[in-house]
Amino acid sequence: GQLRKHYGLESSDYSRFVNKLEMKALLKEKGILVPKFISFNKTRFTSNPNDYLEMFCEEIGFPMFVKPIDQSSCAGAEKINNLQELEFWGKRILKDNWEYEVDEFIEGTLFHCDSFIKNHTILFTQVSQCMKPCFNFIQGETKGSIALSEHCEDYHALQLYTEKVLSNLGIPPAGVTHLEVFKLTNGKYIFLEIAYRPPGILIPEMYKKHLGLDIRELHVSLQVDN
Repeated sequence: GQLRKHYGLESSDYSRFVNKLEMKALLKEKGILVPKFISFNKTRFTSNPNDYLEMFCEEIGFPMFVKPIDQSSCAGAEKINNLQELEFWGKRILKDNWEYEVDEFIEGTLFHCDSFIKNHTILFTQVSQCMKPCFNFIQGETKGSIALSEHCEDYHALQLYTEKVLSNLGIPPAGVTHLEVFKLTNGKYIFLEIAYRPPGILIPEMYKKHLGLDIRELHVSLQVDN
């Protein structure tokens, strides 16, 4: 994204597909449901920890979910259950150079929606359901992904949801995007995050069998003349 902007190929870089605070703020303005979220300011925490942490208690509530704003693979992600844990976590992260956000903890069914894009147009979106949320994997639980068929209840609804998210965020010219979204117990969808890249781990191998496509290769080939 920075190279495209530098050479005049794009008017902006793709920070909106990397910075989790930026993407949620943009979509919240457009009326898309997102978790409650606040950027964690280490300087404010150091200068007045009691009042600063109390603000999170009032505006987010427990349990909370903390994570870096620009990392991947659940790096640095933790569930915070009470004020004592929040204070301990805040003191511990003062030693690193990452920036963090604090979100409300969301429970529901996690889906990922992987879109193939050309000329700012979505050609196809594959909707898949996660056996467990990503965070559960680093807690020692098995994580898998199930590619849904068009006959499943959420398939078409999440294809339309993905189109809405990308349209409001600013759809890239070409390539593959990877959206993660929760379905709450009340049936509503709540945005988690989106990346301008193929999904990771073994999902590309699953798509080779399910779709007969190499999604990593397509991410490059779709962009060749864009």
